[in-house]
Amino acid sequence: MSRPSDPTTDKPRTLRRSLTVTFTLVSLLSVLLLGVLNYWQTRGLLTESVNDRLVNQQRAKAVAIRNGVDRLEQSVVIAANDQEVIAAVGEFSSAYLELAEAELLDADQSDAVSEFYDSLADAIVEAGVDSDSFVTGDLEPTTDVGRYLQYHYIVQNPSDPEQRNDMVTAAGDDSVYGELHTAWHPALDRLRTQLGLGDLLLIDTIGNVVYSTSKRLDFATNTASGPYRDTGMGDAVTSGIAAAAVGDAVFVDFELYLPAAGKPALFVAAAVRARARTVGTLLVEVPVGALNQLTVGALDWIDTGFGDTAEIYVVGRDQLMRTDSRLWLEDPVEYQRILDDVGAEPLLGDLIETFGSTVLLQEVQTEAVAEALDGEQFLGGGDNYLGRRSLTSAGPVGSDKVDWVVVAEVATSEANAPLRSYLVRILVVGLVLIPIVGLAAMFFADRMTKPVEPVVAAAAAVAGGDLTTTVPDLGRNEFGDVGRRLNLLTSELRAKEKALAAEESEIERLLLSALPTRLVSALREGDRKLLDLVDTATIIAFDIEGIVDVAGMDDQVAVELSADFSAEVESIAERLGVERIRSSTDQHLFASGLDSPDTEIALAVEFTVEVIDAISVFNAEHGVDISYRVGMSAGEVIAGLLAAEQLTYGVFGEPPRTALALAGIAASNQVIVDATTAADLGDEWELDQASDLIDLRGSKVAALVLKGRASQAQT
Repeated sequence: MSRPSDPTTDKPRTLRRSLTVTFTLVSLLSVLLLGVLNYWQTRGLLTESVNDRLVNQQRAKAVAIRNGVDRLEQSVVIAANDQEVIAAVGEFSSAYLELAEAELLDADQSDAVSEFYDSLADAIVEAGVDSDSFVTGDLEPTTDVGRYLQYHYIVQNPSDPEQRNDMVTAAGDDSVYGELHTAWHPALDRLRTQLGLGDLLLIDTIGNVVYSTSKRLDFATNTASGPYRDTGMGDAVTSGIAAAAVGDAVFVDFELYLPAAGKPALFVAAAVRARARTVGTLLVEVPVGALNQLTVGALDWIDTGFGDTAEIYVVGRDQLMRTDSRLWLEDPVEYQRILDDVGAEPLLGDLIETFGSTVLLQEVQTEAVAEALDGEQFLGGGDNYLGRRSLTSAGPVGSDKVDWVVVAEVATSEANAPLRSYLVRILVVGLVLIPIVGLAAMFFADRMTKPVEPVVAAAAAVAGGDLTTTVPDLGRNEFGDVGRRLNLLTSELRAKEKALAAEESEIERLLLSALPTRLVSALREGDRKLLDLVDTATIIAFDIEGIVDVAGMDDQVAVELSADFSAEVESIAERLGVERIRSSTDQHLFASGLDSPDTEIALAVEFTVEVIDAISVFNAEHGVDISYRVGMSAGEVIAGLLAAEQLTYGVFGEPPRTALALAGIAASNQVIVDATTAADLGDEWELDQASDLIDLRGSKVAALVLKGRASQAQT
């Protein structure tokens, strides 16, 4: 069984705890709501900022590429119209034709050229080209001039393939061409360097490559009939220049170009004219690095405002990259791992590693690129070419020379990093605020509930019955008002309790004067149907004469004498344990043996004798002549309270009727008992047979007269 709680201590603690929890929750909820609102606002601002930066970078790079293309076109056209270039084209073309008329290489030298091309087979296969798709001999120059120039400027060039432009004078070439090369090469190579080109080629009117700064395999070949006639270089010279307007340059998109070691190359060609007559073509090769410089910014991403995952790249109409992937440039191993994770073809990774570039190899089939190729500006989220979730901005370059789109993107995780950081800060602030707010809430809750404790304590004391308690003055506030009202209440309760106690005492007195003591307690507990069923008792009925009917006695005096006499008789009954049934001025009804195993006849007789003695004494003391008539009967009775509008106590059955009847027919100062009572008295009492007793119906009554104790009668 649990211990009952003490409201004096439990209630304030419960209120204090509730207030503490409420204050804490309200404070934290405010912080949470403010944090959520700030989060959404910050998220919107951050997304807008990232989108703006992406769009700005994408558009800026598109403008830069467009301007770069325009500048390149202008530079090539200007160079093609430069008098020195015009003179160089004319002189190299003439010298090339002079070489064609001579027997240039002996057999050993010619074999050296063939051996050189044979040695290229392994390198070409390593570059990823299927060995069955080419015959090394098909790449060799088919003209004597071509073999002569490649022998002296390529085969016999002491420099590495990427540094062949370092050779100004070719050993063994004492021809006019050699003299021209020595004279023109430094200036033309400087022009190439200034323009940021990979190679600068001069081509005569019939397609012969009469000069090349870098001395690649396309040097001294023919763009119309040579091994590279079907490449972008061949198209630019044979078809592009013929269709181009005066002052325009021809652009040929990037392609994997074997003479450039298989790396992607973009060609720009412009007609070289002298006096409105085309004397040749200026063809330049633009390396991927030139375009990379415009997009990746020499890998300086911090200055572009991007972080670890952002990048800008260019994609062509074929949905292949035209610039290198940032990740490939920074971490090739990680790039290859991601290709494996996304299930790319193994050959793709091998080719990218072989060529050292993702240009024209990495496919970008994304929604952003598709919309940009359709001429639309794209801004949104999606998976990029490596399967990473990204925010992307894409749009066309906007140049009629190249059909490219520029894509700027950043990983969603990086874009949302500041937002996650903000959330972490909010959580940290929340964790810091929880104990602070909790302590503050406990402090204020304690101060607010402190006045409640005396009020609760006083109320608990009053509830426990202590009406002497008072609440101290708690000030002019709500708690003070409650305290003052509680004090007023206890004062009123004390007054009412005093009045109730007096009323209770009076009720108790009145009940005891009308009912037996054993029934009073049950009645006070609310039982209004109290019956002692089938009990046995001896009923004593007294008829009294000589008090209220005394001639000349004042009524008030008579009433007082009657009350005194009744009190005397009831005192004897209470002392002997005889119950009063009812009393009046001239009749009294008592019972002995109620609530006991037998009729208690001896007690009834003892009570009767003491009452008779008391009458004698009362007569002597008050100068009156009270007489009596007594009837006694024993047997089964029903005694108790009857439920009605008014409570009635009585004894019902044959013995009460018989006793009253015997008292009514008894002579003055005579005690008559019925036969049942007489049979139970035994030899202690002397009885005489009563004669000539007739009841109200005229029938003879069998009864006996109690004369007294047998010993007293003999004496």
